[in-house]
Amino acid sequence: MSEKEAPKKPQKLNLPELVKSAKGNHAEAFGEINDKRGLTIAKALLAELGKQIAAIEEGSVNVPGFGKFTVKRKTIEKDGQKVVRRRVVFRKSAK
Repeated sequence: MSEKEAPKKPQKLNLPELVKSAKGNHAEAFGEINDKRGLTIAKALLAELGKQIAAIEEGSVNVPGFGKFTVKRKTIEKDGQKVVRRRVVFRKSAK
């Protein structure tokens, strides 16, 4: 009898390390921007993306060249009560 594999834990991204990695892999896009400024820009972009996603009840936010965030609402029954769940799904761009 084989043992079941334990579910994988979600990978936690460290934003400063992610910015350094992006800067190393895409130096031409960063130009003279230092790591601190790059981190500030990344935080601002992610905050704005989060606001855009939070602002829609149902539908999608498309970021060309990056991907599409689709927001769906689903009604489920929990403890005899109907509860509306909000689900956000990300699909990366083909490019």
